Amino acid sequence: MCAATLAVIKRETKSLKTTLLITGYLFALAYLAAFVVYQITSRIFLMAQYIIVGLIIAGLGVLPAEKIPVQTESEKGGWLCAVV
Repeated sequence: MCAATLAVIKRETKSLKTTLLITGYLFALAYLAAFVVYQITSRIFLMAQYIIVGLIIAGLGVLPAEKIPVQTESEKGGWLCAVV
C-alpha cells in the first residue's frame, strides 16, 4: 500500500486507529492472496513434473522390442572377447 493511500485514509477517517486497522487488514489480505496463489501454482507445477516423468517412463516402456538396439558379445569388443 502506498503512502498516499495511507494519507488519504488518515485524512478521511481522522483516526490513526482506523488507519492502522485498515492497513493491517489490507496487508493480511495481500499475504493471504499471495499464499493461496503460491500454493495453487506450486501444486500445479509439481503435478506437471509428475506427468512429464510419467510420460517419459511410459514412453520408454512402449518401444517395440525390435526397435531397441541390442549389442551382441562380438559387437561389444573389449579384452574379454579377445581372450575368449
